[in-house]
Amino acid sequence: MGLGKNSGSNNVYLNIMFGKLVKRAKSTDEGAVSRQNKKDETVWEEHFDDLEGKITEITIRRNSEFGDELKVTFLEGGTNYIVGIQTRSGYGRGFFRKMLNIDYTKMVKIAPYNIEQEDGKFKAFLGVYQGGEKIQNMYTKDNPNGMPELEQTTFKGKMAWDDTKQMKFLEEELAFKVLPMIEEAKQSFITTPDNSLQTDNGTGGMAPEAEMTEPEPQAQPEGSGGDDLPF
Repeated sequence: MGLGKNSGSNNVYLNIMFGKLVKRAKSTDEGAVSRQNKKDETVWEEHFDDLEGKITEITIRRNSEFGDELKVTFLEGGTNYIVGIQTRSGYGRGFFRKMLNIDYTKMVKIAPYNIEQEDGKFKAFLGVYQGGEKIQNMYTKDNPNGMPELEQTTFKGKMAWDDTKQMKFLEEELAFKVLPMIEEAKQSFITTPDNSLQTDNGTGGMAPEAEMTEPEPQAQPEGSGGDDLPF
């Protein structure tokens, strides 16, 4: 059921960093923690382990400075939880690779996490669950289901992996397969007299406009969830 806290608003904006769902907060908010950002400014945040709701919308926000973001909207209890997930992070790839195996008529739970590697770096993952069962990847190394392989290239004299074709494929899968699934699933929701949506358990409606200011995109801090390639 959502994040387990009532924000008093119909729109709550989150990002994923450090293996947690992160919500901007004030220093006086209960449970808020502080950190220094790259500008050496103190910022306050609330951290959550998971989020559960019905996915009602997925968009891609283009950003040449910080990288493109998936914007995934979860509806639960009359609140829209809008989660920003960098498309080229381990979290983003985790969502992309599971998105076609999700039943969008049912509740979906996401739980990001990081695993420390032998070199001290962290690898990012995104667990997706329905009915207590973990959703498996649609695209794997052994069974890519049409997803192109990464291409080896050279960047500034060093070997690098080019995921351009892979990202184009995944974005097309989202646009032409997943988004129609979501639109069809929304027909199973209850429409209220004001034309907002309710989940089929009648817990609440979608607000037509945001009541909280959406946070500006931020570069992911070191250790927050970068992922090494290939695949």
